[in-house]
Amino acid sequence: MGLEVFGTYNLGKTVSFVQEIVSVGVKEEIYNIYVLTDSKYEKIDDLVGAKLGIYNNGADTLEDALKDLKKEVTFKDETTYDDIEALLNDGVNKKTDALFVSSSMEELINENYPELF
Repeated sequence: MGLEVFGTYNLGKTVSFVQEIVSVGVKEEIYNIYVLTDSKYEKIDDLVGAKLGIYNNGADTLEDALKDLKKEVTFKDETTYDDIEALLNDGVNKKTDALFVSSSMEELINENYPELF
């Protein structure tokens, strides 16, 4: 059984899309979409029908960011996680296809899970 690797995947317009949905009042938050590097997803449209895992970081911006994301793509299933480790485990075990995570978690993820990202 090989090690699955996650990475921030440039899904075509995902990077610019994520940067567009960050401003809510005076608070700014950037959200990233992570997929397995060996997945079939190359652009945001490829995520139609995918299973989305959402990390609930408690930020006021999360709900608005998700609304904007859902204008672009319809997911088969959505699961919200309060535990980042549970989200990452489900991604590695392919229980979810894409992870929606605030960029505020990026450093933590890279430090604690360097072999995954």
